[in-house]
Amino acid sequence: MSSSESHLEVLARLRAEGLSDKFCIAPFSTLTVNPDGTVCCCRQKGSDFIIGDLKKQTIDEIWNGEYLQKWRKEFLDGAPVICKKEVDEVRCNLCHDSIQMLPEISLNRVVNTPILKFGANFNGQCNVRCQMCHIWKMPNGFYDQIGFWDIARKEIFPSMLEIDLYAGEPFIQKDTYKLMEEVSSLNPNCLWTISTNLNWTLSSYVKEKLDLISIKNIIVSIDSLVPSCYESIRNGSSFDLVMKTFHDLIEYGEDRVRRGLSPVNLTIINVIQRENARELEDLVLFAEANNVSSFRCFLYEPCEFSILSQEGPDIDSHLDYYFNHFSATTISKSMQIIRPMINCLPSVRKKYFIQKLISVIG
Repeated sequence: MSSSESHLEVLARLRAEGLSDKFCIAPFSTLTVNPDGTVCCCRQKGSDFIIGDLKKQTIDEIWNGEYLQKWRKEFLDGAPVICKKEVDEVRCNLCHDSIQMLPEISLNRVVNTPILKFGANFNGQCNVRCQMCHIWKMPNGFYDQIGFWDIARKEIFPSMLEIDLYAGEPFIQKDTYKLMEEVSSLNPNCLWTISTNLNWTLSSYVKEKLDLISIKNIIVSIDSLVPSCYESIRNGSSFDLVMKTFHDLIEYGEDRVRRGLSPVNLTIINVIQRENARELEDLVLFAEANNVSSFRCFLYEPCEFSILSQEGPDIDSHLDYYFNHFSATTISKSMQIIRPMINCLPSVRKKYFIQKLISVIG
């Protein structure tokens, strides 16, 4: 299913429920804890968009707290302010996967349903120092100190539909494997999404633990196919190890299916920034060649690494390169990158590139 078809399906479902085209399910379904005890709600907004703090509040106080009520009301009213940029530019509210939980949520400012999607980002521990990330600077072990595991076993783990791990590097953290054991025993149908930098080895121990869970996606970060560029963006990484683990996961996924387990559903994420701006098509073709889905994420912050920090003529040059060298398919698959670049330009240049865009994809 193409992104445009997916968006149309989501819009049809929202309209059938009497909801705005700008509605998003996240504040009604999702809560994510950060390694330092702060709490957020939306992966797209990021770990710095804080809505609560477990050092000062309980999970229940945050889940139906004043801020989340305000956020929900904006979406119920069809007039998002908090997420205006994301809805207008990224259109992440139309995510096909998330909308599947629509029948399960409570469409009210104060919800009477439990947390359906839980981001269990317990530790900052990471083996790579990415230039666009600061999570690796966050603490480890906070959730052991506050007795959170006991609370989660009773109030979160049994009823959640999905669990999402993406802080630090999950596959090198002991808590990841503890989670797999505990959640699989309490809630074996829970679907898992795990994001990884692939700088680790797919050992028999890791496979044994993965065999316990129902995998929705394993999202792998590959920002460049040029080893020096990749290792510059993700300091301390090994491009060769990333490629080996990537292909090992493909083989493991095929083996899971043969054994009647859920597929791995590998998905590549490309974080597009100044250093890899010209690699868009190569990254799209790499995913297609390996029969793996992919999506591109536009880096806004830290601003010094963002394409938007470049001068107007440099952004023009990137866009000219895209329209002169990329296929219509690549252009259509890269709108999350192209749209903010066009939108930042002065009106005359913006109009010029919109016309170019229309001529390419209609």
